[in-house]
Amino acid sequence: MRYFSLLLWLFLFSVGSIQASPTSDVSSFRVPLNGGPHRITQGPRCSVSHNDNYGIRNREAIDFGVLNLEVVASEGGVADYIYDAPTTTNPLSGGNIVQILHDNGLKSVFAHLSTPSSRNGFPRRVEKGEVIAISGNSGNVASHLHFAVLSGSNDLRSLAGSPVAIWGITGITWPNYAGLPYPDSGSCDPSFSDQGTAQWPSPGEKRLELERFTLERTNPKSNEDLQFEAILKNTGEVQIWWKNIL
Repeated sequence: MRYFSLLLWLFLFSVGSIQASPTSDVSSFRVPLNGGPHRITQGPRCSVSHNDNYGIRNREAIDFGVLNLEVVASEGGVADYIYDAPTTTNPLSGGNIVQILHDNGLKSVFAHLSTPSSRNGFPRRVEKGEVIAISGNSGNVASHLHFAVLSGSNDLRSLAGSPVAIWGITGITWPNYAGLPYPDSGSCDPSFSDQGTAQWPSPGEKRLELERFTLERTNPKSNEDLQFEAILKNTGEVQIWWKNIL
């Protein structure tokens, strides 16, 4: 028995020590805004500011033309606040920024926020869809939400990292460019307007989420009766009808 216990302890210790391997998988991520559709004012690899001249981390970023809207976590993780101040050489900056280090090792960046404007309440654990900020225009820029995902850095006190493509996450719709859906065409609207739209829940999505489940034992015998209550919430865009079957 002692030998078995030692093996079990070693197994659990080994599993708990496994580190997440590097990834660029954003298939579980969602757009960082509710409702919509919200206009995208600048897509990835645009000549305005989403290019290497403004820092490689901006290359795959997406800008949403919104002001004073709730910003939500694109996926769960640990969130922290930093302030990116304008400089003489770079008068445009990120301003108030919240970053989230996700469980898969990726890091989300949400910039130009109205609030938070300090580190009070950070760092903290947040869940997917949880409100983390209010969009704004901090950083000496026009009102918009700058959203990016980075890999290769778990430092929440730094904006370091390599850009990860996020243009295909659920809830984003792009127009066609030269017969190809942007940004497959490799270019973007030079006027950096009407790049696409973001909506959550995504258009036409059907989704039910379990909000609460309760199980009660009424007769603790071998032939006991069980009673349960399941509360489902429709979080998709399309109404779903169902009925109880007893």
